[in-house]
Amino acid sequence: MLAMRIVHTADVHLRGEREERWKALDAVLAVAADAGAGVVAIAGDLFDRDVDAPALKTNLRRALERFPGTVVIIPGNHDARGIRAGDFFGDNVRVLAGHDTVADVGGIRFVGLPYEDVSIDGTLARLRAASRQRADGTNVLLYHGELLDFSPGGGAFGDEDDREYMPARIADIASLGFDYVLAGHFHKNHDVRACGDGYFVYSGSPVAITRRETGRRHVTLLDPGAAPVAHVLNTHHFEEVDIRLAPSEGEHPLVRIEKRLSTLDMHARALVTVRGFVDLSQVGMTEVEFQAALKELCARFPCESVETGSCNDVGAIIAGDLFKRFDARLERTALGEDDRALVREMTIRAMMEVPDAR
Repeated sequence: MLAMRIVHTADVHLRGEREERWKALDAVLAVAADAGAGVVAIAGDLFDRDVDAPALKTNLRRALERFPGTVVIIPGNHDARGIRAGDFFGDNVRVLAGHDTVADVGGIRFVGLPYEDVSIDGTLARLRAASRQRADGTNVLLYHGELLDFSPGGGAFGDEDDREYMPARIADIASLGFDYVLAGHFHKNHDVRACGDGYFVYSGSPVAITRRETGRRHVTLLDPGAAPVAHVLNTHHFEEVDIRLAPSEGEHPLVRIEKRLSTLDMHARALVTVRGFVDLSQVGMTEVEFQAALKELCARFPCESVETGSCNDVGAIIAGDLFKRFDARLERTALGEDDRALVREMTIRAMMEVPDAR
């Protein structure tokens, strides 16, 4: 075992009925064991709700004790009252439930900065207190909160974009002298940035908690003295599937959609958007029949949602003399096929707005 290697995650949001989240925790621990890590650091929101923690502890202990190294945990805003100093989560688990608590593992000092409902001034005071716990060697701060100078877009913090959660600025954290800050609360994706002479890392959630957390999930692999790297997990996630149809493609639109859905990752649920234009007269279908067939097709795949509001049947426009004359001239131009397709789409869209153009 490489005692110095660390695997970092956060925001697992365990709930009794959400099996995919328990599987994600198992996947994180398996990656850590396979990578020879000595420590798994969980930077808050291990539980989804404070009240669930007592009932879930037994299963959690069993999961964590299967890892051959040490697990270091801090509470987040979802489980601030569910993970307390003195709670027992297994012989190999260290709980850092205060900003003055530390764990020394394999020559690395882990300092906890768990979530508290404080303003930026309160966060800064706790950061300074945490910095006084540093020791010789490698120092790692576990932090659950929000960077004010980080603008990741809507949904980045699960369903919690409504206010600031234990806010801090990267410059304030950089001045504290930690080699690594391993953070939680940011769900959307893995993010690494310079932080003084060290690094600030959001691992992102290891499993999709909301539909806005799309794409494969990650954990952080960290060898002290080196830059943190993202490691891809095989866990539940949402995948955006945006299919743009065009009547000139010469392929049945349902065949095109089926081909794309057949490429889904086995752990993904698809958020499908079908847009563009179809000529349903060419495939002998009405709009009602097409929508029914599309619904039946998507039911065969792991589709979370299907949006077709931007897909239009333009058979009447394409069959009209005006469009036929335009298309014949377009084919004689020197434009490449992609450019012709773009011009054709723009023209169809314009003709949809003019009733007499059909």
